[in-house]
Amino acid sequence: MAPERVGSIALISFPRVSRSIDCSPSQQEVAAWALERIREIVHPFGLLIGVFDQYMAPEIRRLPSDLSNLTFNCSSDQILKQLLEGTQRANADRAIICEIGVCAFERDWLHFMLQRHLDAGVWLTTVEGLSDGVAPTIVERKLLELAASVPFQEGWTSAKPMLQHCLNIAKQSEFPMASGLNLLLKDFVKDRPMCEIPARFEPLHCSSSERLLRLVRDEDCRGMSLLSRCREIEDQEETSWPAWRTDVRTSRYRILYVSNPSAYSGAEEAICNTILSLEQSKFEIFCLLSLEGHFAQRLRQLGAPVYVVGHDFSFPSAANAAILARHFDYLNPHIVHVNSPSGPLLEIIAHLSGAKVVEHLRLTKFQGTLDTLWNAHRVIAVSRYVAALAQREGVPRRKINVLYDAVDEARFAPPSQFRREAAKRRLGLDSERFVAVMVARFVPSKRHDLLLEAMNLLPKDFVVAVLVGESLDAGGWEAYIGSRTRELGLEDQVKRLGFQAEIEAIHEAADVAVLCSTEEPLGMAIIEAMAMGIPAVVCGGCGLSELVDETCGAVVGSDPASLADALFRIGTDRGLRTQMGIKAREKILHHCSVQAHAKGLTTIYSEVLGMHR
Repeated sequence: MAPERVGSIALISFPRVSRSIDCSPSQQEVAAWALERIREIVHPFGLLIGVFDQYMAPEIRRLPSDLSNLTFNCSSDQILKQLLEGTQRANADRAIICEIGVCAFERDWLHFMLQRHLDAGVWLTTVEGLSDGVAPTIVERKLLELAASVPFQEGWTSAKPMLQHCLNIAKQSEFPMASGLNLLLKDFVKDRPMCEIPARFEPLHCSSSERLLRLVRDEDCRGMSLLSRCREIEDQEETSWPAWRTDVRTSRYRILYVSNPSAYSGAEEAICNTILSLEQSKFEIFCLLSLEGHFAQRLRQLGAPVYVVGHDFSFPSAANAAILARHFDYLNPHIVHVNSPSGPLLEIIAHLSGAKVVEHLRLTKFQGTLDTLWNAHRVIAVSRYVAALAQREGVPRRKINVLYDAVDEARFAPPSQFRREAAKRRLGLDSERFVAVMVARFVPSKRHDLLLEAMNLLPKDFVVAVLVGESLDAGGWEAYIGSRTRELGLEDQVKRLGFQAEIEAIHEAADVAVLCSTEEPLGMAIIEAMAMGIPAVVCGGCGLSELVDETCGAVVGSDPASLADALFRIGTDRGLRTQMGIKAREKILHHCSVQAHAKGLTTIYSEVLGMHR
């Protein structure tokens, strides 16, 4: 029998994912199995609380609905508080906190652990020697109360940092028995195998990948060393890998577009427009992604065959080498166009297969990607700003081409006045309100706070800010923006919408598009807004300042006052807004049209295909 008055709180913490990603059947199967196991393990202790990420896909969100006595959504900076409230509501003296990995334990493990905890008379018992997300922890309610009274960092998405905070507070307290008890799992389960967890996937092996398996092992390897080993093998062998390639090519060149990041954002929309722009009579297009979702669906709508690996393939392991090699065997590409950082392993396989590598550079910080940039046959920078940064990091100038992203000018066409007014009404706004739309992920580099501070300098209710985007990290920045909005009294002037697949429907409500990032490579959302005849206000010193000027918006400093001045000038002059909108579309059609992009990209491909290694 389990001791009475023990609240068993299960933190079911799936990784944070974009709402543009679909959960695969295998992921759902594993999640359902894990949750059922957790119910069996913790049910004797009473309360089961599921804590879910607010962006978790609906398929996963629904799974525990029949398993929980109480289910709630918990933002990253409220976990500790809500855990304390849960124990109080259950009238429990302590809580057993489990992440999803506890599903691998024997049923009676928690009983054993709890008895050791009670015998020792400590405030916190945890397990050492296990990976993150597996070890359960028992915490006394009085320790939760003490820890909740001490400030803690934002950005928690799992139990580990919260429990570390509790342990630190316990160690600092005056109570001698508050340091916790460490147990070694192996002492308990050495004669009992842990239950088997369903496999996510089986590694796919093929004959052509055998030589790749010599390059990698299932351990972390630095990309540069992998590339060096790749070069050494090529130098040693008289016959390089292209010898096994079958000569089944048509008159069209085969282009493989690769994106390990598979959530949908500006970079993914840009590659869709790239595919839309290419002349199908010259190029045969294929796409390789890590995960299923909105991005994959958009590519299929454009007629591109899409191959989905089903997991992150950037990690340099033997299994990933085999899987990628199989795709290269089958697709036999002339060019591998890497849209977003996808790891050095992909480039190794491309080089060994004889394909040319084109890296699309949409970053301003190159840590972890320099080796692939240095070894690519060509680097496409999305702005002169990005090209200059790449040169500063040692990427040869001769390898770099500047090519602005394309925008689908038919999809992002200026709306009629009727559609603008209707779009505002859909957002619950009066048709006469001045609306600023900012499309950006909730990360500190996007500087949402700058827009809030600028709004605070403007007359009350002068502008409504519509913030579109999601948090793919711990969520602390979005929580901060929410709290700062309340501190400034702007709740009625700020709308947060999360991920929006049809972003043009939101742009229709905009009188001005804003982006406050000072390190923006380019900014697809601003380009799309300008194509719709919307003035743009951006911060100087980034890629967007190459396209935005006083004729079509404003380039401001990274201070609230200059941003407020620009918003006030545009917001108080409807005629100026109209003229700026006309110029904005003209500029985008000149620099970022599908036709201009296709011409530039075709030239790059032609040059790359004429190279000899």
